[in-house]
Amino acid sequence: MSNNIVNVKIELLEVKLMEVHFNFIDAKQDSNEVERKNSIEDYSYDKENNFLYVQVKDTVTGPFNFEIIVRGIYEVLSDAEFSESEIGTVFDEIEQKNKLTYPLFAESALIIGQLSGKSLGIPLIVKPQLENTTNNK
Repeated sequence: MSNNIVNVKIELLEVKLMEVHFNFIDAKQDSNEVERKNSIEDYSYDKENNFLYVQVKDTVTGPFNFEIIVRGIYEVLSDAEFSESEIGTVFDEIEQKNKLTYPLFAESALIIGQLSGKSLGIPLIVKPQLENTTNNK
């Protein structure tokens, strides 16, 4: 039995803001304590159009509560056909997950900085990276 190597290119087409929830609490309370959590919320593959939809969520708590959901639309370019479960294997590798979600978290980080700057007077700058994907050394 031979293994066929298939080249696949996943290209970002568009980033869309799906939801934003912002609630200013008080800049004086716990202003030094900010917690951020983020995750890949969902993904789906449109086999007919070869589009991959990836949705990420970023949550920041501290002097404000902030939640943002961003969706990326990617085109899957390949000569071979794939099922959604086969495309889902992209999410098994941390490096691929980071590469795929980086533009989404970059957009999210920009919006977090802008809104926190308007409410606190100084922007909160966050790294556009998926949580828990750094090397533990």
